[in-house]
Amino acid sequence: MTKALTSKRRAAASARFLIFSLTLSLIWAPILGGCAYDEPLPQPRKVIDPSTIQGSTQTQQWDLAAIRYAYLGQGIDYGQAGLAPVLVVVKNKSDAKPVINPKEARAQGADGEYLPYSVDEALRLVLHSEQFSHTASKAGERAAVGAVIGAGLGALFGLIGGGDAVWKGAAVGAGVGGVGGAGSAVLGDDNSFQKAVERDLYQYAWTDEAIPPHYTKVGYVYFPGGHDLSSVSVILRNGSDMATYRLRLFDLQDHPDVNPDANSVKFH
Repeated sequence: MTKALTSKRRAAASARFLIFSLTLSLIWAPILGGCAYDEPLPQPRKVIDPSTIQGSTQTQQWDLAAIRYAYLGQGIDYGQAGLAPVLVVVKNKSDAKPVINPKEARAQGADGEYLPYSVDEALRLVLHSEQFSHTASKAGERAAVGAVIGAGLGALFGLIGGGDAVWKGAAVGAGVGGVGGAGSAVLGDDNSFQKAVERDLYQYAWTDEAIPPHYTKVGYVYFPGGHDLSSVSVILRNGSDMATYRLRLFDLQDHPDVNPDANSVKFH
């Protein structure tokens, strides 16, 4: 009798567990299904003309401009992580192949002049910041309900370049989380987010590769944050010739797409 009752209780417990498991699966299936990320279709990629940026420098051979980093609400806020990324844009209008070495760049701030970080140094600084820890934890929470988050630098490319895409040089594929880019990912832990930040910093960094003839090159130079930078200086080398250009930083809020009242700057 006792054995029979015990068997019945076990059977009842198994049935309750099965019902509970099925209920959970029905509840969580739509939520977890939202974690799947459908890669967006390719979008038009427009290259910005630096001569249209306020504070740029134009010469017979090339145009140069510098744009101040702005956090657009996606991924990590690099400004809060100790960085002041500056987006450098150079349009080569000649047959020459000039070079700008990011190590030779300088940034002018309210309290002096600053050297840039290498990409390795910038990455170490960001990964050891409270902002990274905070954003990584939030990324993990959002991933549980299917949120897609990227590292952030690509968003500026997409906004000022035109179209729903990221550009670097004449055109590149969408980057890590840029503007719904193909590199976006559902991030569920600190390690995944760390990899996203690493790809972000390296992918969009200005390099010392030559600027091809009749080509527009774009990339970030990473400076220390918190110093109210107003301009950057770059050295452009063309064979044995060398010239230094000081570029006033363009503020993103002056972009007419961001601020409709900003009519002084026109993008074509």
